[in-house]
Amino acid sequence: MTGRDLARKLFANRRCQLGAAVLSIIAFFSIFADWIASDVPVFVHSAGTSYVLPAITHPDRFHDMRAAQIEDSLGPGHVAIWPILRIGPDTSTRGEAGMHLLGTDAFGRDVFARLLHGTRASLGLGIVVVFLSLVFGITMGCLGGALGGVWDSAIERLVEVVGVFPAVVAVALVRALEHQPSLLSLVVVIAAINAANIARLSRVLVLRCLAEEWAVAARATGATPLRIAFRHLAPHLAPALAIAAVAALGSVVLTETSLSFLDLGVPSKIATWGEMLGEVRWGAGPRVLLPPVLTLGLTLGALYLVADAIRKTFEV
Repeated sequence: MTGRDLARKLFANRRCQLGAAVLSIIAFFSIFADWIASDVPVFVHSAGTSYVLPAITHPDRFHDMRAAQIEDSLGPGHVAIWPILRIGPDTSTRGEAGMHLLGTDAFGRDVFARLLHGTRASLGLGIVVVFLSLVFGITMGCLGGALGGVWDSAIERLVEVVGVFPAVVAVALVRALEHQPSLLSLVVVIAAINAANIARLSRVLVLRCLAEEWAVAARATGATPLRIAFRHLAPHLAPALAIAAVAALGSVVLTETSLSFLDLGVPSKIATWGEMLGEVRWGAGPRVLLPPVLTLGLTLGALYLVADAIRKTFEV
């Protein structure tokens, strides 16, 4: 069966269709969060200069300015295109009248805006971590399985040492050593732990494939194990690693949520699902906690459906 036939079979799977549809909807709202709810315009033409998504491209341009203040600062010939809701995730509206689709939290911040921007932060962090985990995990696993001997033992010991630490414990240790907690350290620690799991899986798959007849024949023609591992094993490793990547994305999102809930995650100024759930410390009720819980549950459920569809399609 060709790759096109397998892809057609995968996309014909009802579970894959349902999971992909849910993930697409969640991704749409997270990508266009600034177009839906923000206190900064999505486009501004002021004093002969145009700004597209200034909240992202020029964060200092309208720093600490409310929507009403920005509007008042624009002259008669200036142009501004505003999002649907003129309210950001960090804007406090305590004591002010306004439309809030999901209400406000204990600090007067709009829950809907925080949910949109929190979804983007949580999923964005998960995708970056999974990408780094795959790159380093596959590289170490292929090197260990193909080289063998001392290299295999050294990489295996390194993977075991890194993988023995739960993510929460590892991040807590790094946070204790840091003078100022950073997002970079969080990404590196979580990526290293997930890379250890992927490296272990890649090593086993490489060793199994190198023992098959086609790999033995390739080695007989002069191909080195390293060349076989990096150039000829991709079709054999792709299904299992695709499942591992989808599962790792769900694991990273859940880990980030747990860490942010414990105030060990991303900086507190960035809205995430875990940061929203952490508001239970300030007396947040179901009205604030239910939206991130439902969104997290839908995301993890959709990822499971996609992973299961890949497993059944490729019979991994």
